[in-house]
Amino acid sequence: MFDCGTDKNSSEVNSISVLVLLPRYLVDTWRELREAIRQNKAAIDDMVRVRVEKELCLRGLSTPFRLFSLPKCTLRADYILEYHYSLKPV
Repeated sequence: MFDCGTDKNSSEVNSISVLVLLPRYLVDTWRELREAIRQNKAAIDDMVRVRVEKELCLRGLSTPFRLFSLPKCTLRADYILEYHYSLKPV
């Protein structure tokens, strides 16, 4: 989800939220899932980055992904990895 602020017709993006639905059937417990994510975090981050960059281009949004930082990434109890990107301070 891309947040463009109050002007919904704007091509400038203020923040980005990404929900990664994780497969429950690959692990038996939430703790095993957490450990698997720790081991594969860099690869997961790269997949999310590639997808966000592709979506920014497809939607014609003008804010490049390199202007965003990742202040929060949360593993939720419902097996969803939640990324919140925000613009880097100027």
